[in-house]
Amino acid sequence: ANRSYVDYFPSYELINSPPFRGAFFEPNQRSVNPHGVNFVMDSFFKSLEAKFGKIMKQAEKNDKVSLKTNQQDVVCEEELLAAFGEK
Repeated sequence: ANRSYVDYFPSYELINSPPFRGAFFEPNQRSVNPHGVNFVMDSFFKSLEAKFGKIMKQAEKNDKVSLKTNQQDVVCEEELLAAFGEK
């Protein structure tokens, strides 16, 4: 409340919400299952889009460029390992 530039997102409350009856927990009732993580993250990104619009599309483009660069790096590293590996 003291910082206008900080938003609160209720991830804990979403996971523990009574209507979901523990559906987001692993059998140990302690760990959150992948379905729960996906539900929270989808809700989070939808909230961002509702507040800021579709600026997330640029982030997705950046991720694709980053992924391509990372794949190129892997190829380069493999070539280096082959060059200095077994003879």
